[in-house]
Amino acid sequence: MNSNAAGCVFCGKSPVTSEHVFSSKWLESLMPHATSLTTSVFRTGQELKTFVQHPKKRDNIWRGAAAINCACNKCNSGWMARMDEGVKEVLTPLANGEVGTIEEEGVRALAIWATKVALVLDSSRTPASVDSAVKHAFRKRPSVLNGSTIWLGAMSPTDESVRVHTADLGPVKGTEDGKAFVATFRVIHLVVQVIYPLRSDLVLFRGDAVKPMLQLWPRSEELAWPPPRETWLTSEDEFMVLANSYRGGLV
Repeated sequence: MNSNAAGCVFCGKSPVTSEHVFSSKWLESLMPHATSLTTSVFRTGQELKTFVQHPKKRDNIWRGAAAINCACNKCNSGWMARMDEGVKEVLTPLANGEVGTIEEEGVRALAIWATKVALVLDSSRTPASVDSAVKHAFRKRPSVLNGSTIWLGAMSPTDESVRVHTADLGPVKGTEDGKAFVATFRVIHLVVQVIYPLRSDLVLFRGDAVKPMLQLWPRSEELAWPPPRETWLTSEDEFMVLANSYRGGLV
């Protein structure tokens, strides 16, 4: 996928390279027997593109994850790759739907990683919702974006697939300003939703039809996983309801 920026969205340097939305090595470890990988990219209910890759081995690296041309090689193979590797031990049990506890340190690492994924997804859109200054600041000091909330859910039954969906709340009536950026993505059983308000005077709420999610961020304590079985999403339709569920109003 193409980026909306000429240079790296995180540092401004050129040329840009393809940043995998999810680490290819990690996906290989999760889906060693997969014969294909489907990644569907949506924006506010409209499917932009669906990637169906057939994994190919080359130098023991799995080639097959959707990538976005948005980051330079230094960022891609440097701090971004280290972040993916550092959170892998937390992510893998979640994607597999295993029972466990995410300790406080893991909660923070997972929230920062989810923010990185959301910013990469935003960088595939024209125009992007999140200001470039925010992405530059994230590179210098990776942290959850001010005012954002992050939620975790689970889905079953499911195939060995990933889904990503982006949505905008806005613009505000009478202006060209957006209200919020929402990124929802799934890796096998794990469902993550990142909500980033673009205005400080915005109040967000979900529709009544959405199943409960676990709040990952803000949080300053450990988190038990998985959520109660009755809250799990059971179909792609329910995933799409969740992805488009947020509404916003101004205070």
